[in-house]
Amino acid sequence: AAPADGTASMLMETGEAGVLADAYEWLVRGLAPDSRSYNTLIKGYGQAGHLEVTLALRAEMAAVARTTGARCWPNSVTVNSIIGATVSSGDLDAALRLLDR
Repeated sequence: AAPADGTASMLMETGEAGVLADAYEWLVRGLAPDSRSYNTLIKGYGQAGHLEVTLALRAEMAAVARTTGARCWPNSVTVNSIIGATVSSGDLDAALRLLDR
């Protein structure tokens, strides 16, 4: 699965040089992506306070599913993790926008 434009560089800009960045590299370099693997990354980056990364990963998740047929469509776990990230980051407006979708 190829990462969406800018997602990999955005992940590196977060300064998360540890487990999350390594997990993302593992995902894009050969692990067959699925909802669980993307949701794990989304939750981790959300808990680390990187809302923009969680949104980019969600978009990438849908794009990978659409273009490759991989079983990684965003689901309720994805939305709950992103809403948690918006609340953690204090961006309640973003949380409300997600609920309106």
